[in-house]
Amino acid sequence: MRNIWEERKEKERVNKLDNMKPAHIRNEQVGDADDNIKHLNIIIKANTHGAAEAVSQGVSQLESKEIITKIIHVGVGDISEADVMLASASNAIILGFTVKEDINAQLAAEKQGVKIKKYNIIYQVLEDLEQTMLNLLQPEIKEVELGKAEVRQVFTVGKTSKIAGCYITEGKVVRNKNATILRNGIEIFKGQIDQLKRFKDDVKEVAQGFECGISFDKFNDIKEGDIIKVTTTEEVERQVLV
Repeated sequence: MRNIWEERKEKERVNKLDNMKPAHIRNEQVGDADDNIKHLNIIIKANTHGAAEAVSQGVSQLESKEIITKIIHVGVGDISEADVMLASASNAIILGFTVKEDINAQLAAEKQGVKIKKYNIIYQVLEDLEQTMLNLLQPEIKEVELGKAEVRQVFTVGKTSKIAGCYITEGKVVRNKNATILRNGIEIFKGQIDQLKRFKDDVKEVAQGFECGISFDKFNDIKEGDIIKVTTTEEVERQVLV
């Protein structure tokens, strides 16, 4: 009998919490209307009305063309289980300013996977929220130059294959990385380095000041004086909201 009573009380509690959610949260599926635009929903709890308003105004000033921030709820007082359930339903984070969460809210947050962030200084709220927004964005793909090589001599292997005898003038040349061949400053080919040799040995990379042999798959129009620029791509974390 006790188990039945406890289950009934728990069901009543859950129903009560669900009824406290705004109608649009209960009835609509919250999600991204545009996959290219990220959404960040926010619940704000503060110790006073003035503090809650100040935090809300600060959050509203964080604008981005790539992220839509939406304040779902603003309240005064400690973070409650109802706040956590609302955050869970709306896929929101909770920003608490000089408040704490009760034990039921802690347990609910752990169970629902809701993130609660607490602060005592307003500028820390804004700094952390800006970083949270940046973390939602895809990193920038940046092309990084690894090195350059000058073609000093061209060797023919077999009937058509050619190997460029090169001297590394800058940085290093790395096998299987992207390469651009420049002739008189004009790009004539872009692709991956197929083979990289030191004398007769296949090597992974060759540093500045050394000679090597370079060949490309399905490209043999190599001439003395050509410059081979070797690059790679790196993911760079976003630093500024736009």
